[in-house]
Amino acid sequence: MEPIALKRRDQHPGNRRIGNFGDGRVNAFNAITGQFEGQMLDSNNKPLSIDGLWALSFGNNLNAGSSLELYFTAGPNDEANGLLGKITPVATDQKGNTE
Repeated sequence: MEPIALKRRDQHPGNRRIGNFGDGRVNAFNAITGQFEGQMLDSNNKPLSIDGLWALSFGNNLNAGSSLELYFTAGPNDEANGLLGKITPVATDQKGNTE
């Protein structure tokens, strides 16, 4: 099963973020049409990859953190380690931010 996170409530509600367990990349799909919309990019405009990605979830502006940040759990090093992290938007005009 792949990690899934809906887009934040203030963004288009028909999009989903799907994390691939195998390569750790985060892809965007239209939840209504199923159409692939692209991959989440890092600050170097390359596809973001999280080693051992397990789950994705936006915060809720309460105990689960900011709704502007996408939180993840992962098991890097062939799941020998555990990791909790967050992905925050960058303030640059990148392909992934403007499409």
